[in-house]
Amino acid sequence: MGINPYSIELLWKAYKEGMGEINVENIEVIGLKLEDVKTRFELPSITPRNLFKALKARFAL
Repeated sequence: MGINPYSIELLWKAYKEGMGEINVENIEVIGLKLEDVKTRFELPSITPRNLFKALKARFAL
């Protein structure tokens, strides 16, 4: 997807709690090669966090 998994807070917290591996180099992929099926994913410009920050700044919450 082209997204750094370390930048996704939920993935990072799960990794820190021992709930799985986050480093692609340490994950054994079975089946098709990752390079053959990987697609680019564009993050939405409006996320709950961005929306909250914008509202907070706009209305001085």
